[in-house]
Amino acid sequence: MEWHQILIRPLITEKGTAALDDKEAKLVCYPFEVHKHATKDDIKEAVRRMALELFDRRVDVKKVNTLNSSGKIRRRGKYAGITRARKKAFIYIPADQRIEIV
Repeated sequence: MEWHQILIRPLITEKGTAALDDKEAKLVCYPFEVHKHATKDDIKEAVRRMALELFDRRVDVKKVNTLNSSGKIRRRGKYAGITRARKKAFIYIPADQRIEIV
């Protein structure tokens, strides 16, 4: 798979953007929504290829944590549905190799 098929979108949240602004941290965490069948090695390689293609620089991915979120039941009157399941990846990069995701 190509890197843009593995990395679906960055997860922009208050907690995630606050972690990016921390100047004293050795590692910076970038949260992404990823393809549900992607492995940690696939995600690591996709981030390396994305940074090389978009920003013309190499990044050294130190750690990748993944999390599978199942869909939740939502009701609207007598009708019930399920939100979609997704997989999140938290990618840790050294602070001196920052990338712009916004």
